[in-house]
Amino acid sequence: MPLPIPDYHPPHQRWVFKMRESPVHTYRNLSDYNGIFNWTMTYRSDSDIYNPRGIFVPYKNVTRQDTLDNVHPDKDYAQGKTGLVSWFVSHCVTDNKREHYVGKLHKFVSVDIYGRYNLAPAYISASICTNNILVHAHTRTPIVMGAPREDLRRFAPPGSYIHVDDFETVEQLANYLQELDADDVAYSRYFRWKQLGEVIKNGESAYCRLCEALHDANEHVKWYDHIDTWWSKTDCAALQKDIAEVTGKVSRRKLENGM
Repeated sequence: MPLPIPDYHPPHQRWVFKMRESPVHTYRNLSDYNGIFNWTMTYRSDSDIYNPRGIFVPYKNVTRQDTLDNVHPDKDYAQGKTGLVSWFVSHCVTDNKREHYVGKLHKFVSVDIYGRYNLAPAYISASICTNNILVHAHTRTPIVMGAPREDLRRFAPPGSYIHVDDFETVEQLANYLQELDADDVAYSRYFRWKQLGEVIKNGESAYCRLCEALHDANEHVKWYDHIDTWWSKTDCAALQKDIAEVTGKVSRRKLENGM
C-alpha cells in the first residue's frame, strides 16, 4: 500500500524523492506524487543529491599520464580462482531477458548461480537505464550486460570488465572466457585499475551532502511538477540486440532445470 500523501507541505521542509532501484522496478503511480518533491536523490548523475551505486575514484597522486598502458597488476589475481563464471541474482524474470542470456551461456561454460533464483557475472543489469550501474570493489572480472558503455566509462574502473556487446554471439563470449581462464597473465590485466584508484560505495557521503544542503540557507529550492516524467520507464532503453535472436528461445522450465 502506498503511503498517504500529506495534505500540507510545510514551507521550511524539503521533501526528497529517493530511489535505489531503476524506474523499471518502481511500481507506484508516480503521477500521484507530482508537485510535492523538492529534491531528488538517486543514482542518476543529474539528481539534486547524487547517490551512485558505487563509483571509481582515482587516487590523488594519479596523473593523466598514469594509464592502464603503463601500470601492471600488483599480484597474480588468478591464484586461488575456482570456477569460471558465477552469477549473483535477485530478480528472476527481467525486462532485458538476462536470464535467457545466462541460460545460453550455461550451454557452453560452467556457470555457478547464487541468490534467490537458483539457476546457476556480476554487473548484468536487470534494466538498461541512464546511469544504472552497480559498481563493486570487486576481485572478479565482471561480465556486463545492459549497462551502456558510456556509463561504464564514466563510473566503472577502466579496463575492469567484459561487455557482452563486444561479442556477436554468446558462443564467442564463452570461447573468450575459456581463453582467459587458461591465461593467468591476461586475466590479471583486468585488475590493473587497482593501481590507479578505488571504488567508493558513496552511501554515507550522499547523506552528508543531503545534510549539508538542508543546512544551507542559500540552497536552491525547486518543485518537481512532473516527477513521473523525470523518473520514467521511457528513460530505460530496449536492448540493442534482440536477445531472443542472439540466445535462442529458452524456456523458464529449462532454466530452472539448469539447462
